[in-house]
Amino acid sequence: MPGGVTRHRASSSCTSASEVLHDTFRLMREYTDTLARLIVLENGKARPEPFERRERRERRERLEAGAAP
Repeated sequence: MPGGVTRHRASSSCTSASEVLHDTFRLMREYTDTLARLIVLENGKARPEPFERRERRERRERLEAGAAP
């Protein structure tokens, strides 16, 4: 979500391990992107591609390659 605010999914006993893993990796990417933005701003260089745009691009590339979403 914009502004570094992440929506937290309500805990559920039926949350699958794959959902937890997917959410964990998504949060790690968001964290990494935030750090990269801070480093870029500190160094005065061009901004990196936003997380949401990169995620959409990667999903589109996987679909074009015939992989599952």
